[in-house]
Amino acid sequence: MKKTALYDYHLENQAKMVEFAGYLLPIQYPTGVLKEHAIVREEVGLFDVSHMGKIWVEGEGTIDFLNYLLTNRFDTLKVNKMRYALLLNDQGGIKDDVLVYLFGPTKAMIVCNGANHQKDYDWISRHAFDSVTITDTTNEMGQVALQGPKAMELLASVMNKEEIPTSYYSFKADVQLFGHTVIVSRNGYTGEDGFEIYGNKENVLDIARHLILVGAKPCGLGARDTLRLEAEMVLYGHELDETVSPKEADLMRFVKMDKEFIGKEALANEEITRIRRNFKMLERGIARQDYKVFVGDQIVGFVTSATMLPSLKQAGGMMFIDINYSEIGQEVLIEVHNKLVKAKLVEKILER
Repeated sequence: MKKTALYDYHLENQAKMVEFAGYLLPIQYPTGVLKEHAIVREEVGLFDVSHMGKIWVEGEGTIDFLNYLLTNRFDTLKVNKMRYALLLNDQGGIKDDVLVYLFGPTKAMIVCNGANHQKDYDWISRHAFDSVTITDTTNEMGQVALQGPKAMELLASVMNKEEIPTSYYSFKADVQLFGHTVIVSRNGYTGEDGFEIYGNKENVLDIARHLILVGAKPCGLGARDTLRLEAEMVLYGHELDETVSPKEADLMRFVKMDKEFIGKEALANEEITRIRRNFKMLERGIARQDYKVFVGDQIVGFVTSATMLPSLKQAGGMMFIDINYSEIGQEVLIEVHNKLVKAKLVEKILER
């Protein structure tokens, strides 16, 4: 297993470590998942996300290549802005979901899921235009996520305010934090305001320690999962994989069919029979990944991610369900420990 730059900090603070995306990462600290979840919803938490892949595209053909490689548009993206997109295979299946940071017309960084970064790098390199170069800096860069309603207040107490990005999905490069040169972006994976901070691997531990000293609380993967589920954010390996299309994943808002991109032809001709939906349990019982979904005595789908959602004190999550039973408000039955438990399809999991 690989270790991030914060590995020793996790051990020093009695974190429970698990394997995730080929790395040893904390699932929780002694504070526990429920407390860590509440910290991010009410204050500010700090996550080690150094496992995320960081792949650079540079050269005169950067924008054209991104438009061809990914489903979203990048000729309309402004410098120092970010955009979410999908990386598809030739059959229209999702190889990964990524964030693209545009540093200029000839330079961009693709941030991808840690478990996919080698696969993504190989695919991107294989399809690269002659006018671009592809570089993988995953092992040279560290990354932490500062998340919660007090994230801006905390960051403003230790940074020059002019160097903090003010709008969501924007970033500032080459700014200073605790004497280190970093990239700071305003985004996250929790449904809260927050920032992601990138720096050289050798500096990230120092940055994290300082952020914790001024008030951020360390949080693990357990809380990250409950937070992203409440925010209806998909996770590769659960809602997404190479057998799932953007239509099935209900992510077509990130697909621009008025341009050419890898997988477009297959996607354009696809007729789907299932779609991703959010749900809440109506009775006691917690659904888990792959649990069967019924309408009457007919199997109509399966759960992709689910758990007890701390902010709601109610279980819920996401599923794939037959398109004929996918209307919001549809009641279904989920098989939980050989018992059928009522659930309901909802537009939003957490009303805010």
